[in-house]
Amino acid sequence: MPRTTLKRLYETHNRLRQEERTGIVDLASPRANRSPPIRIGYLSADFRNHVMGRLMLDVLRRHDRARFRVHAYSIAKHELEDDLTTEFRVCCDGFVRLDDLDNLEAAHRIAADEPDLLVDLMSRSGSSRRAFCSTNPRR
Repeated sequence: MPRTTLKRLYETHNRLRQEERTGIVDLASPRANRSPPIRIGYLSADFRNHVMGRLMLDVLRRHDRARFRVHAYSIAKHELEDDLTTEFRVCCDGFVRLDDLDNLEAAHRIAADEPDLLVDLMSRSGSSRRAFCSTNPRR
């Protein structure tokens, strides 16, 4: 597919996603002279014995705890939790299940932790929560 076609497709997708947000107020406030540690949130359905879970557990464990606070936000059904989920709970400063919350409630729950960065590990995979995906970076 030509690059110009891909760019047009991206721009159309971005416009439609932004139209979905019309009238919705941002929940997160800008980081205003907040001192370290930096708060990082990871959103996933795979904080469990899954290829992404096995890869990410080591990543989360390696964060310098003096510089970063790590929170995991699980969108997986409670029934999918396993021994690896327990390890995520231990290595994170916070582990929050969002599966029983609607998108707005989940967004408020995440915003309450005031993350500086939220990493969506699901992107547009089958288990993602599309409302959390954003294709327009903040300016």
